[in-house]
This record gives sequence, C-alpha cells and structure tokens, in this order.
Amino acid sequence: KFLVRAPGEPHRSLSYLITAGDDYEVLAAVPPARAAEFRATAEAVAVPVAQIGGVTAGSGLRIDGPDGRPLPLDRLGWDHF
Repeated sequence: KFLVRAPGEPHRSLSYLITAGDDYEVLAAVPPARAAEFRATAEAVAVPVAQIGGVTAGSGLRIDGPDGRPLPLDRLGWDHF
C-alpha cells in the first residue's frame, strides 16, 4: 500500500485518501483543446489548478498509483446516507 501523510494527520493509505469523502477541491473535465484557456482563466482569478489525470476510452474508473500501475481501492467512495 502507498502511505502518505498530510501535515498534522496520521499516515493513511492512498486508497483511503481517494475514497474517504473529505473532498475540498473541485474536479473538472476539460477538453484538451481548451486546457490552456481553462488554466489561463483560473490563473487570472488566482485559482490554482493542477492536471491530475485524463479521460480515456473504455468503461469504469481506474486510478493509477505513483508507480503508474492501477491502484486497488478498498471502497468506491463515501456514502453520506
């Protein structure tokens, strides 16, 4: 398992951090042809952005770990109900 630690937090598995439900960022899918425009607009209003992945042909969700291999997830996300 990949273990990561945020300041002031205990070590957690990367799988836990991805599926825990404490999401305080906005995730956006932007067509590659508009990526530069999206980044420029965000920077103009002092909103940091980072590319974290991409959409490819196929079905389902695959998250690659730091080593580039698919990361097995213990669960699919947080259930609020």
